[in-house]
Amino acid sequence: MPYFAGYGKNVELAAVAGALAAGAATQAFVRSRRGLLACALLAAAGLALAAARSPVSPLLAGWPQLLAVAALATSLGGGRCEAGGGGGLDAGSLPSGSGPGPSAGSGPGPDAGAGAAPVGGSGGRGAGAGAALLAALLVGALAGAAFAVTVGPRLVIIDTFHDGEVLSTAVDLLRGGRPFKTLLWPHGFHDTGLTALWIAATGKIGTSPVALAWASCCGLGVIAVYVVARRALGSRREALAATCVAACAPLVVDPPHAAGAGAGALYEMGELLFVVLGFAAVTSRRRDLAAGVCFGLAYLFRIEAAVYGMIAALGVIAYRDLLAADEPLGTAAGTAARGAFRLFAGAALALGAARLIVGWPGAEWYAYTLRELPRFHRDAVGLPSPWPDRGGGPAAGSAWLSAALARLLLTLLLLVQALRRLPLRRLRRRLPLPPARLPGEAEAEALLIFVALFTAAATKSALDRSDPVHVLQFSALPLLATVCLAAAAWRERLALGRTAASAAVLLLVASLDFEALGLRLPVPHGAAAIAATAGQRWQALAEHLAPNPPAGACADRTFTPGEGLSAVNRGFIADTCAVEALLRAHGVSRLVIADAAPFYYVRFHLPSPTRYFALARAYTPPRQFELIEELRRSRPQALLRPRGYGARWDLDIPDAVRVPVADAYLRGRRHGVALTPTPLGDLYFWDEPEECGPGARPGGGRGGAVEVQADLVTYQPASGFLYARGWAIEAATQRPLAALALGGAPPGAADDLELGLDRADVAQSTGREALRHAGWELTVRGWPGPSAPAALTLDATAAPGAPVQRLTLALPALYTLGPLRGAEWNGLAAALARAAAMGRADRAAALRAARLQGPPALSCGPSP
Repeated sequence: MPYFAGYGKNVELAAVAGALAAGAATQAFVRSRRGLLACALLAAAGLALAAARSPVSPLLAGWPQLLAVAALATSLGGGRCEAGGGGGLDAGSLPSGSGPGPSAGSGPGPDAGAGAAPVGGSGGRGAGAGAALLAALLVGALAGAAFAVTVGPRLVIIDTFHDGEVLSTAVDLLRGGRPFKTLLWPHGFHDTGLTALWIAATGKIGTSPVALAWASCCGLGVIAVYVVARRALGSRREALAATCVAACAPLVVDPPHAAGAGAGALYEMGELLFVVLGFAAVTSRRRDLAAGVCFGLAYLFRIEAAVYGMIAALGVIAYRDLLAADEPLGTAAGTAARGAFRLFAGAALALGAARLIVGWPGAEWYAYTLRELPRFHRDAVGLPSPWPDRGGGPAAGSAWLSAALARLLLTLLLLVQALRRLPLRRLRRRLPLPPARLPGEAEAEALLIFVALFTAAATKSALDRSDPVHVLQFSALPLLATVCLAAAAWRERLALGRTAASAAVLLLVASLDFEALGLRLPVPHGAAAIAATAGQRWQALAEHLAPNPPAGACADRTFTPGEGLSAVNRGFIADTCAVEALLRAHGVSRLVIADAAPFYYVRFHLPSPTRYFALARAYTPPRQFELIEELRRSRPQALLRPRGYGARWDLDIPDAVRVPVADAYLRGRRHGVALTPTPLGDLYFWDEPEECGPGARPGGGRGGAVEVQADLVTYQPASGFLYARGWAIEAATQRPLAALALGGAPPGAADDLELGLDRADVAQSTGREALRHAGWELTVRGWPGPSAPAALTLDATAAPGAPVQRLTLALPALYTLGPLRGAEWNGLAAALARAAAMGRADRAAALRAARLQGPPALSCGPSP
C-alpha cells in the first residue's frame, strides 16, 4: 500500500532533491540581473500558489527554528580562511594526526599550544597519552552520570507496545531464541540486547530492564557526543566542553519528572554509537576496514542506522579517493574501489565474528531486514498527515510541522554546503585539483560530506506519518555535527584562543534545541531543584536495581515502588490481575494478541504463538499466510484485541487494511464467538462452544431510535476490499444495539460486521461512557466498482425482540488506497476468501473437539 489518502512516501526527500535540482538549474541565470529577477518572480509565483492552496501559519509559526537552522548550516561556509582559498573547513579544524604529515602533532590544530613539549620527543608522547587517558576517564564518568540521571523518568506509565516489543524479544533471547527466527526484533541490540543483559543481571522481568537499557543507551550517547565533537572540532578541550553540556542537560534543563529533549538526544546518539565510530574512522585516512567493522556492529546495534552510515561512508570514499585525489582518474577510481571493498569487508568481518560467537545474525535476520522490512516501512507505515488545505482543519500541530520543515531545511543546506566543496569539474575534464587546497583539507571536507549524506539518507517522510517522533528521528547527530563544524570553521577565522573557543562551544551546544530543531535560550533549574531531582533519580536507580515488591491481588512485580504510585500503573495492576484470573478460569495457556501489545505475553507468562510480535509486521500476503500457519500450529485458545495502556490497536492503519489476509483469518476464526469485554480489551474464547450475540441483553420491546456513526472508511479498488468502523447505540437508553448488519450487499460480496467492540478512544474523546463498548467494524470482500459508496444501508436492531430498522449511513471522507506493489498482491480477493475459510474451518474443528469433551464449565462472558 504505497499510498494512503493519495499521499505518497518519501515526499520530503523528493522535495530536497527537487530543490537541489532547481538550485543547480538556475545557477546560470542568477548571475545576471535579468536572470535573477526572473527566478525571483518564479519563486514568488510558487509561494503565492502554495499560500493560496494551504494556510501558511505552520510555516510562519516556526520561523525562528527555520532561521536558526539556516544560520547554522550557512555558517559552515562563512568561516573560510581567505588565504586558504577553499571551503569553510580547513586542516586546522582536524584533530591532531588526522591530516598528512610526518608526525601525529604536525598539524596546526588547536591542541598544539605554545609551550608544548616537542612533538617527536617522549615527553610529547607521554603528555598526549596522559591527556587522552584523563579525557577518557572524564567521558566515562560523565557517561555513568548520564546513566544514573536518565533511568529515573523513563517509565512513568506503562506502554504495552513499545516496551512490550523490547521486553518480549529480550525474554525470547534469554530463553534460547534466535533473532528474526523465533521472534522478530523491533530495532536491534541497543534495546532488545541491552534489556536482555539487564534481565540477566538483575533477575527482574518488568519495566526495570527496559528502563535500565534506555539509560544505558543514554550513557553510550555521551561517548558518541565526545567522538563527534572531538572529530569535528579537533580539540580535546572543546570536545569535553560539548560533552559536559550534553551529559548535564537531562538533570539541569530537562523537566524533573519526564525524559526531555536532552535525554532524548543522548539516547539517539547512543543508538548511533557505532555509526559515530565509523564516521570517525572513515573520515581518517585509510581506516576503511575499521570503519566497516564499526558499521557491521551498527547493523546489529540499530539496523537501519547502519545502512544510512554505509551510504554516507561510500560517499566519503568516493570524494576522498576519486574526486579529491591528486592522481589520474583511472588510478583514483581503482583506489576508491579498493576503499569500498575494505569497507564492506570490515562489515562482513564483524558480522561473521558475531555469528561465530553468539550464533546470529542468521539468514532470517538478513532476509527480513534487507527485504521485508524496507517494504513494510515504504508501503505500510504511517497514517497521512498532509499539509492542511485551506478551509479544512490542520491535520497536525504546527509545532511538529515546523520541526519537520526545519529538518528538511537542514538536510538541504548541508547538501548544498557539501556540493559547493566538490571538485566536480574533475569529472568533466581530467584536470588537476586547484593548487590552493591546504594539506588535510580533503579530510576536513569529508566530515561535512558524511554528515550531509547521512542526514539525507535518514530523512523520513513527514507528510504521511502520524507521529512526529519518527519524522525527526536521527536528527541529533546532524544538528550536533553542524554546530561543531561551524564552530571549528569560525574558530580558525577569528583565531580564538583555547578558553574562548571552549566557552563558545559550550554556549552553542547548550543552546541547541533537539526537540524543535533550532536554537533556544537554555533556562537551567535552580540548585535546590537540581539537587532534589538528582535525589529522585538516584532513588529510582536503586529501585530499578533492587527486586520489586509484590503488588495487587495477584502479587504482580511489574513496577518499582515509585512507578507503583502512578494511578495508571495501579489500574494496570488491577486490570491485569483480573484478566489473568479470567484466563486461568477458562484454562487458557496459549493466547494470540491481535494488533500490538506484546507486553501481555510476558506479563501472563504465555509463549508467543508466532514470530510476529505485531500482526502488522507480516506485511505481504505470503508473510500473512506464514503467520496463519504458525497460529494453526501453536493452536491458541483465545484472542485478545487490546485497548488502552499504550496498545497500538491499529498502528496508524487498522490491521484489516494493512494485513487483510491475516485479519480475514482471525475474523473467520472468531465468527460467532462470544465477545467478553475486559479492562484490557475485547477477549474471544474461540475454542469454547458458546455462541452469544454481541451486546445481547435480556428483555424485549419495540426499541427506540438508533444512533449510528462511522469515523473511518477505506477502500482498495485493486481487490474490492471495503473497511469501515464506527459506533452504534440506542438513543433513548444509551445502550449498545442488539444487532447490526449490512443490508443489500452487492451480489458476490462477502461481508462481516462485528458489534459491541471496545471504543475507549471514542468514549474518552466525546466524554460519553456509553460508547465504550458500542463499536462496530465492517469488512466487505469483493465490493464492485472503482470506488466505495457514499453511504451504506444498515439493518439495526435496538433490543432483542424489537423490529429491524433499516437506515442509510452517510460515510465520512473516504481513504482510497493506491495500487499495490509487488506480484504477491495479485489475487488478493481470492487470498482473503481462502484465509477466511481457514478461520471458519479451525473454528468448526474447535467446536467438534469441545463437544467431545462434554458440556462447558463456563458460560458466556459478561455483556457490555
